[in-house]
Amino acid sequence: MASDAVLPMTTRPETSIPARSKPVWSRTAAIVWSLVLFVLALACTVALGAWSGLTAGDALQTLVSAPLWLVAAITGLTVLQVAFSALKWQRVLAKTGGEQQGVPFSFYYGCTALAAFMSQFLTVYLASIIVRGWAVKRWHGLNASHGAGTSLFEQVFDVLVLVVMALPALIVWSLGGTLGQWAMVTVAALIAGAACLRFVGPAIGALAVLERFLPKMRKLVELFERSTSAGLLSQRFMFEIYALSVLRYFTLLVRAPLLIVAFGLPLAMSDIVPGFTIVQATQLAAITPGQLGIREWTWSGILALRGYDLQLAAHFAIDLRIIGMLAIALAALPVVALLRRRHRP
Repeated sequence: MASDAVLPMTTRPETSIPARSKPVWSRTAAIVWSLVLFVLALACTVALGAWSGLTAGDALQTLVSAPLWLVAAITGLTVLQVAFSALKWQRVLAKTGGEQQGVPFSFYYGCTALAAFMSQFLTVYLASIIVRGWAVKRWHGLNASHGAGTSLFEQVFDVLVLVVMALPALIVWSLGGTLGQWAMVTVAALIAGAACLRFVGPAIGALAVLERFLPKMRKLVELFERSTSAGLLSQRFMFEIYALSVLRYFTLLVRAPLLIVAFGLPLAMSDIVPGFTIVQATQLAAITPGQLGIREWTWSGILALRGYDLQLAAHFAIDLRIIGMLAIALAALPVVALLRRRHRP
């Protein structure tokens, strides 16, 4: 017994270093891997451009010839997108006791904008965890895992909306439907998605029953129980976060039609709008930063199946990427003021 008591004390100096360095190494490895994926995805995008006959000069021409109203409109939509995400995160933090009095909304916006900008080079979930985890630790004095956990919770509703919005396009296109029919099916799908939230409570109850037979599910059940006690899984609160996720999604959806109008591309709205929902669903995999490469190749494949020329499809997809990255860079400018703050409020 005595030796058991002494052993942790004598080995602590040796074991504490690996224990602390492991998360650092794992985080560093994740960042390095994301950057490697970014380079590979960029190469795939360049390959698409080369295969379709596009050059670097064409990409530069997109930036030079982009109408100011288009840049302003898409930047404004990006600001709204970030604001909706920031509001969701703020509401979740408030429910879990992480929000402090006197912290302005600009703080949540700045962190979310920085995460969105970093997600162009890192995977979206990694960027959110790093930035928001750092933010709550520095400004709120909370564990970084609290910022990561609350961030992942609000993004679950974004994932739900991705699925809900992609299904109508698959259904309507398979039946040869019109844009109007897609719109009606989409409204019905969004209502059905909201209705599904009512089954979260019974599902948790079912998990609690299964936990009796599968003890390994205990941690999952405890997580849901803590979320329920914090009010995160109340019907009203989940519907609020779901509604904000829907609004956020539509700020993304309207960008593609704006690009078509601005550049006068011969693409039908009946193909672009539903097609966007399918392309956006590739975010579920979150394989490459910003879905770079995957999104461009998916756009090209979908539009090719709809009968469009590959060069036109690739031109549209790459133009959308270029304008989108410019918009998120402009929307993230307020982050500069955030990073100058040295003290907690």
